[in-house]
Amino acid sequence: MYISFLFSSFYMKTEYVVLQILVLLYDQDVLTEDAILAWAREKEGADESDKVLLQQSESFIQWLQEAEEDEEEEEE
Repeated sequence: MYISFLFSSFYMKTEYVVLQILVLLYDQDVLTEDAILAWAREKEGADESDKVLLQQSESFIQWLQEAEEDEEEEEE
């Protein structure tokens, strides 16, 4: 039981770290919005084992997609 608790705690912390790293790289202009969204689109059809990072960063990717849609609406 203790091992499963440790694993779930580790997973939650890992998920948070992946998201924070992605946001940091975006904020520091290391990764562009287009690059992140292209990576997300590429992983959509992948096996579940390949989607782990995509799932962990889902909230940020959704935010980027919504921001992109808002920009397109403003241009029209």
